[in-house]
Amino acid sequence: METADRSEVDTLPSRQPERSEQLSVEVLRVISASLDAGSSLDAFYRSLTSSVADLVGASKVLFWQLGPDRMLRAIPGAHGVDDDFVSRLFPAPCDPDGTDLTSRVVYRDLIFRAAFGDSGQSPRDLSVLDVLHVSNAISAPWRAGDTRLGVVTAYDSVNRDGFTSEDAWVLQMTGLAAGLAWQVKQAEAQLNETVERLQKVDSARQMLLRNLSSAVDRASKRFALELHDDALQKLTAAEIRVAELAALTVADDEATTGIDEINTLLQQVEEALRKLLQNVRPPSLETLGGLETTIRQRLDQLRAESGIAIEFVVALADEPPYEIKSMLHRQISEALTNVERHAEATRVRLELKAENEGIYGSVTDNGKGFVVSERDRLPGHLGLLALSERPLLAGGWGRITSEPGAGTIVEFWVPLPK
Repeated sequence: METADRSEVDTLPSRQPERSEQLSVEVLRVISASLDAGSSLDAFYRSLTSSVADLVGASKVLFWQLGPDRMLRAIPGAHGVDDDFVSRLFPAPCDPDGTDLTSRVVYRDLIFRAAFGDSGQSPRDLSVLDVLHVSNAISAPWRAGDTRLGVVTAYDSVNRDGFTSEDAWVLQMTGLAAGLAWQVKQAEAQLNETVERLQKVDSARQMLLRNLSSAVDRASKRFALELHDDALQKLTAAEIRVAELAALTVADDEATTGIDEINTLLQQVEEALRKLLQNVRPPSLETLGGLETTIRQRLDQLRAESGIAIEFVVALADEPPYEIKSMLHRQISEALTNVERHAEATRVRLELKAENEGIYGSVTDNGKGFVVSERDRLPGHLGLLALSERPLLAGGWGRITSEPGAGTIVEFWVPLPK
């Protein structure tokens, strides 16, 4: 460490180890107190300059920050210096290879001390004091490790003899500790900004999910009403008419057989449409506890039609919002449809539980499985794609794991709105 005292460069006098330790502890204490002063950089800076002033007995303390353009600029909010005066201070050039006093303090760890009334003081040093309207000053580098942040300067000592070599040593220790604390505070500020941006993105995503869910539900409701009020009613009327025709042709065995086949086909079409209606917009989904009820209805249907053994584990503390229920229903329904049509499974396990401020779900079967990387060429590949991408829209994730002969696991997680 170098010091410029009366325009000369020499080494500061040594101190007793006990005194140095005491001063070091005091420096750390005031820096720690400044870190707790407030969440903003401004609050931290104002507390820090006030603490430094107490440490070295200064009436004014000012930090000069090194910018990317290698110019030192005074930071507003200094102790004992109003912001209007600070704003009028001109930036000072600073260069790693510079021989001027400012560059040497910043880049070569020089300690600068100057005072009016000192016969050995250089005119250049006195001019600095005159510009700042102070009687004496002491400066030390402000840095964090090898990162040069600028200069910390104390002005107008409250002590009769001015700033001492011990004050210079304390200021240097303060510059080092404050540099690390400043970086921590900047990192906190950047993290808070990032969190705020992510919260805005998440709010926009939730709004998109609600709007999309509403649009899908409106379309599903319109489709369900038209299906119920038009197609299913016409099918029922056709079945009644076929039954009437069958009664008129009792003597014609061939005609009776044909009519019976037509009636069977109509009933199958009606059953398929009713199943489609249930999958598109199950009425129970809108009721309290509707998600679990709807899933159990779908599982009962799967068990009755395919004979698959089913295990259902559910652990949800609260009923999720409708847009989440709707998305989960479509996800589970898609997974079960793939099991029903393609897996050739005999067992299915479905799990739905609260996890990490969201809902985790999985559908596991013991079917024939497939090569996941080749799913784009498989039947129902659009459904598999939807299983992976649908949870992403809700801010979560989806994953499909499968191997030929080893069954398939469909997993997903979606966050709950806060």
